[in-house]
Amino acid sequence: FNTVHNFPDEIRQITYQEAVALDEKVDVLYLYDLPSDLEELRLIINKVKPVNIHACFYVENSAYLSAFPSREDFKWLYSVIWKKQVLDSRKDLNPIINAKKWHKDAVIFMLNVFSELEFVNINNGLIQLNKSPQKKDLQEAIVYQERLKQREVEKLLYYSTYEELLRWFQDCMGQMENLKEEMKHGL
Repeated sequence: FNTVHNFPDEIRQITYQEAVALDEKVDVLYLYDLPSDLEELRLIINKVKPVNIHACFYVENSAYLSAFPSREDFKWLYSVIWKKQVLDSRKDLNPIINAKKWHKDAVIFMLNVFSELEFVNINNGLIQLNKSPQKKDLQEAIVYQERLKQREVEKLLYYSTYEELLRWFQDCMGQMENLKEEMKHGL
């Protein structure tokens, strides 16, 4: 729904947000991009009650397969920032990445969580410790919650088995009985 694809004229391309507002049934629902939220897709499927669903997703940088930083990882990174007070992302991140064998995206994610919770201020590549932050749980950060949702979406819609995916779609439509599906070419 989110990416522009070249479709024939008889296929209408809309975003997930636009689909939520639909008030019509559809015969065939094509899903080309993962939704940001499973509940949004559940609502759409329940409303449009498609006869057929074609799901063809591509995940380039999987949040599900990437290791999710542990609480200890966050603590370790925060202690480095605490000791240095100011980090220059252009020169100080690579030693951190190499020391812990982390992926750069994981470090950026943790820094974004710290920034959102106002544990640090990030400006022009400088990461500066906030000397008097309010005590907050990591899970309060929206970026943290979004990453968890993304992992959940990928796990269900991209990495589940055909049977698990079929069961989820059936549950969304509220029609667990009498549904027949044909699997062609592994889809």
